Amino acid sequence: MTAVDPSSLAQDAVNQAARALGVRLDTVPYRPLDPDKAPRWLADPEVTARLQLAIEDLLMMCANNAGRARFRVSLAQYSTEACSKAGVTAPYFALVEAEAAIYACSTMHLGPHAPLDHEVNTCLAAFELLPQIVQQTLLYGYAQRMIMCSECCAHPDDQIPTP
Repeated sequence: MTAVDPSSLAQDAVNQAARALGVRLDTVPYRPLDPDKAPRWLADPEVTARLQLAIEDLLMMCANNAGRARFRVSLAQYSTEACSKAGVTAPYFALVEAEAAIYACSTMHLGPHAPLDHEVNTCLAAFELLPQIVQQTLLYGYAQRMIMCSECCAHPDDQIPTP
């Protein structure tokens, strides 16, 4: 039996729906979101940058504490400090903590794609069973991933396609 990648099935479904509607996905232009029509954390690059910094700081604090406390305990213990340090306000603390949890799950290629997924706690428990050095290495990888993503996903204003 061959394994099927769920993301390819989802992409196939999106492509099929787009064809049915007569939309060409390769011509959809990237442009900044209208701040009045999007959540603040999506539309404001400064808020997004602060959130990313808070997630990175939280994961670094958890990595540095890997030998002393379980990952889930460290998430709760350090989220406020990481957010405050990055200038993130209280309404976003849970978002930062959830992103950090999902990242830890994704390092092991385990299931949950949403922070409220019932498998998150199971994935985090499995993450905590990894040796301390492995946990640290995986968590330190977040910063490197963000650097790589910012390089490949950059959309300078002068390169934004016009409709």
